[in-house]
Amino acid sequence: MASSVVSADSHVLVPADLWTARLDNRFKDRAPRVVRKQDGPGYSFVAPGIRPFPVATGWGLGKSGKELAQQLTKGYEAARPSGWDPAERIKDQEIDGVAAEVLYATLGMPLFALDDVELQQACFRAFNDWLAEYASYDRKRLHPIALISLEDVAQGARELERAVKLGLKGAMVWGEPPADRPYPSSIYDQFWAAAQDLGVPVSLHVITEKNQSKEVKLAGGGAISSISMTAIHSIQQTLCSLIFGRVLDRFPSLKIVSAENDSGWVAHFM
Repeated sequence: MASSVVSADSHVLVPADLWTARLDNRFKDRAPRVVRKQDGPGYSFVAPGIRPFPVATGWGLGKSGKELAQQLTKGYEAARPSGWDPAERIKDQEIDGVAAEVLYATLGMPLFALDDVELQQACFRAFNDWLAEYASYDRKRLHPIALISLEDVAQGARELERAVKLGLKGAMVWGEPPADRPYPSSIYDQFWAAAQDLGVPVSLHVITEKNQSKEVKLAGGGAISSISMTAIHSIQQTLCSLIFGRVLDRFPSLKIVSAENDSGWVAHFM
């Protein structure tokens, strides 16, 4: 019997040269890229002003501490090619007994913190084009989610419309917007209206906030990254702002998705 399991939050791994190959020449010197680490073995994803992201963590789920330490010394050769090859993706779905997947970015997530607006918009367009091509291999089993920059809300609404025409099924935006531009602000209304009219769900995913350098200070002077211990908090705060800021009253058919934030906290949260 065919599987009926659907993964609501899977990820793709773009080719290492996606942005250096696809961006206009004026962006080439600033294009995000995968580089060999200077302070040890392994590879990092780097972009202007972004904390380097060790690429091997993108396929490190289920590894023990010792295994993960070894994993971080490697590059793309240690990954399953289904991350960037849709034919291999379907094979892996068969192995896992999965009928279909909703596909999010991996290396694209840190780019929500970019300060260079033009570069961010160009990177997201290039990713959306590539992901549309990837998912076109099997539209019944591969359901892609676009990256949308809201630095310029009008441009974000236009990119959402373009992405839908390409066949993308949803949009990922800042999980937490800049503090001086909260989501209840009317500046976002054009985007919410476009998403509502198009029937496109808008995803709030961890590690997509504008400020990704926040740290939680510990007694004794230590600090831990909010990414590892408090990632769900920003999404909780955003959900609060959308509800109590009356965004969902103004746009009653708007669909909001909380992605990769587990769900055990929902009852207490409500």
